[in-house]
Amino acid sequence: MKNKAKVKPWKIVVSLLILCALGVALVFADKIEAMVGYKQSFASHQTTIDKIESSNYYVSYIDVGQGNSSFVQLPDGKNVLIDGGDKEFGETVEEFLNDRNVTQIDYMIATHADSDHIAGLNHILEKFEIKNVLRPLQISMTSDGEVYEHEDLKEAYEYMQTIYGENPKVCKATTAVYREFIKNIYDETYTVEGTLLETKIMVFYDGLKISGENYEIEFFAPLRRDETIDFSDYSTETKGYATIGYGSTSSFSNDSSAIFTLTCFDDVYLFMGDSRFTDSELEDRKYSEWDFIESLTTAEKAKLAEVDVLLLPHHGSKYSSCEELLDMVLPRFVVVSAGVDNKYEHPHDEVLERLADVHSLENDYMLRTDEMGDVIFSSVDGVLSYYIEKQSNEQKLIIPFKVLCIIIAVVLLMLVFSIRPRRRRKRSY
Repeated sequence: MKNKAKVKPWKIVVSLLILCALGVALVFADKIEAMVGYKQSFASHQTTIDKIESSNYYVSYIDVGQGNSSFVQLPDGKNVLIDGGDKEFGETVEEFLNDRNVTQIDYMIATHADSDHIAGLNHILEKFEIKNVLRPLQISMTSDGEVYEHEDLKEAYEYMQTIYGENPKVCKATTAVYREFIKNIYDETYTVEGTLLETKIMVFYDGLKISGENYEIEFFAPLRRDETIDFSDYSTETKGYATIGYGSTSSFSNDSSAIFTLTCFDDVYLFMGDSRFTDSELEDRKYSEWDFIESLTTAEKAKLAEVDVLLLPHHGSKYSSCEELLDMVLPRFVVVSAGVDNKYEHPHDEVLERLADVHSLENDYMLRTDEMGDVIFSSVDGVLSYYIEKQSNEQKLIIPFKVLCIIIAVVLLMLVFSIRPRRRRKRSY
């Protein structure tokens, strides 16, 4: 009977050293990760694009540089496009929609007339059929101060002048981009089973709701000023009500922004356009963000306290996202839509400091399009999750550090025990 091969003493010593090193690595894994800058590629709520797009709905924050554009596929399959970024990003949004086989947009929401939100929509209006457009109460004007010929609210604006004076506080937008948008939306059509229909135009206002199975879009601002001014009384093409204004010049465009929630199942998203609570020159004056907060009922505040994802107003400007807003909304995640190294320094340090005091935020709460590209949210297996287009430099290794240590230890042990002593050849004489 052959004797069993004995384990060499040196193999036992080396194996014990490997196991000791593994134990130390596992005990001090967190400190080692911090020291060498090693992180998992997937944060706690991160998931894959396949899981996101196979879920019941998804909300996308598209990387359009220093601008805003969001796309939502609702639980019933309807499509919502919120803003379109600046002119040079129209094709970016088009490509995003094409990749998802979108041919018709059920709801286009233009939050306000600023170019970095609305210019890209002109490109989308050329490429896609739009069923409904929700526009701001910003009167399109020519450069010489006349109401633009394609502005459908001219008669309503003139009526408002008879009530509120020659220059009512309705923001007037004089840019060529906005004039193009106004012309395009009133020329827009779409088809249903071969029948050509005119696109429906609505001025959004506080109290407007769009509901379907397992979702609801609810507008909270601009605030309703006068229900008696129903735009349908002055036009067959535009619905909605006159809303409160802060001034007639283009400097008040941000305060005309739509503020609305999107609820899909139990997940709540808040969009606020470029609304602000103060201004660089008139910091003691209250603007749309303040009025929005102060107008809410107890029930509305309770609903807004359930917000899961907040798109930071005005790209993270220090004149938006006041402490009172953040304390009321208590978001779990915040998305910043801003350009790389933008000249405005968005998101501003003051906003980041205010966010740091919000106790409800997740550990991986800050999601920035300038760093991560497109950010897409949904509920995956009952957990609110997100996909990001780009990984940061610190997030390239997919295997968790502890798992990597165990794999290395197993490989080393296998190598140690696979080593065999070399047999001496017998010499022949």
